[in-house]
Amino acid sequence: MVRRLMPVVAAALLAGLIVGGVSRGSSSKEGSQQRNFRALDVTVEEHFVDVDGNKDFSPGDEFIFTDDLKTPSGSKKIGSLTGICTFTQTVSDEDSTGHCVGTATVHGGAIEIAGLVHFSNQTDFVLAITGGTHSYDEADGQVFGKDQQDGTTLLRFDVD
Repeated sequence: MVRRLMPVVAAALLAGLIVGGVSRGSSSKEGSQQRNFRALDVTVEEHFVDVDGNKDFSPGDEFIFTDDLKTPSGSKKIGSLTGICTFTQTVSDEDSTGHCVGTATVHGGAIEIAGLVHFSNQTDFVLAITGGTHSYDEADGQVFGKDQQDGTTLLRFDVD
């Protein structure tokens, strides 16, 4: 079950980027621009920390991961995503909730991401962009993720 949920978590955390370059468009915020990015999130390393030793997801357990961010076609690495999810609720083996935080490093800066992720058969999620550094200073917005059949996750960042 842990392996099946890893792409959801990784995706959930969020990070994404480019389809052939950064696209910029106007935003509803005066004087700012919206930066939209897409990326294919590919798991590199992952660890499950079973705090209470029950060999299943339960409150307090953690999932820690490092992923590569690639162009949507998967042909080129464009960044990385690291994160951690702390499980907050377990309804069943197939239905858990965790609070996830992550950092996507790409295009000369970092984007911070956070939110609740519902680990179930659901394959779509949305997380908040809570800030950034360098070229993403004062960033906010959302990250949208969709699990792919091959175990990767397609991410879309709408950065304001």
